[in-house]
Amino acid sequence: MLVFLTLVGAALLGLVVVVIYLNDRVNELERRTAAANGGGAAGGGEDNSWHGLTGKRLWDAMTGKKGVTALDDAGLQALRQTYEGVLSKHIESLFRAGQADARKGGAVQPTAVKTLASARGAVQSWIPLNHANALYRAGIDSTKTDIYEVERARMTLDDTAQLLFSQTGLSLSQPFSDLLLGNGGSLTGQDPGLEGAALPADAAAGADAWAQAPAASPASVAAAPGSTAGATPSPPAGGMFTASTGTQDSSSR
Repeated sequence: MLVFLTLVGAALLGLVVVVIYLNDRVNELERRTAAANGGGAAGGGEDNSWHGLTGKRLWDAMTGKKGVTALDDAGLQALRQTYEGVLSKHIESLFRAGQADARKGGAVQPTAVKTLASARGAVQSWIPLNHANALYRAGIDSTKTDIYEVERARMTLDDTAQLLFSQTGLSLSQPFSDLLLGNGGSLTGQDPGLEGAALPADAAAGADAWAQAPAASPASVAAAPGSTAGATPSPPAGGMFTASTGTQDSSSR
């Protein structure tokens, strides 16, 4: 009987050892899978992965939601430095997609998720769907000829980008409209055929004649019938440019 109990005890002890071993192997496999999904390690033996964070979990971690990751503040800040480039690409991709679809004469419902490349490897980026819609719509409006529509697109792009950056603890050094639309609202996405287009023949001739005409002397301006001091002569019909004379002092006449 004693021998039997000894054998049973040994068997149970062996079973416990096997369970502990298998549990350890499963945990190790889960860690490796999470690292692979996050982008894997980069050179130098350093852990440059996304620590298993992807999609909405990555967004939640960057916005400071508790319980999403075991990373401390220093680890999150290091991750946030790479995430800034990912978020910037996500914003630009939605805006560019709106521009491209507008030129094709259609529109689609944008998604909140996009897989993007980074220094830590490819990662799935997620932003709230209402912000994704706003960026996509701004891209569509930026292709319109109405200056008010373009200005609205600039404001929407800048406001949405600023909100996304602030929610994730990042700072914008330059408005996105300057990067994607250019200063003053000049559209990088406008019809290339309009850029550098030749002037109509009559307009070009008028502009050349106006540019090559000798400037009127103060005396001739003063002597001209019906002229007034400081008057600005009108350019030829079809001209594109204007020129103004200096103010003629009445005391010199």
